[in-house]
Amino acid sequence: MDSNITMENPIVQGVVSGFIYDIGSLLGAFLLYKVIYEWFYIDWKWGYWNVHIVDESGEEVVNRPISTQAAKRIFDDQGDFATYIKGIISPYAQINIDIVSQKAKDIGLIEVDTLRKDINIDLSKNPPRKS
Repeated sequence: MDSNITMENPIVQGVVSGFIYDIGSLLGAFLLYKVIYEWFYIDWKWGYWNVHIVDESGEEVVNRPISTQAAKRIFDDQGDFATYIKGIISPYAQINIDIVSQKAKDIGLIEVDTLRKDINIDLSKNPPRKS
């Protein structure tokens, strides 16, 4: 019995080359997705954020960039946002109000500027401590 399943058979060559082409296309699409999504989209959406803290005298005491991973994490969860911001503020002042509350935004203690990707904190707007 003669077997025609050899690489000289044009049908086998077509199947093998089609399989290799499909695997290559799949790998290429996956790599393209990773490059576009992770390097460009994630960096565009979550990258280049900065925290600016102004003290009571109006002098900027902190101008700190936030990493892409940290920005994604803190903006996904308000608890992480509050913890992160309080950690940056702690060497300069004790905040006497919930930093993520609407009241803090209304009095001007914190401003999140999504266009400029800035988080601005004005310590002169920190309310006095309640006894």
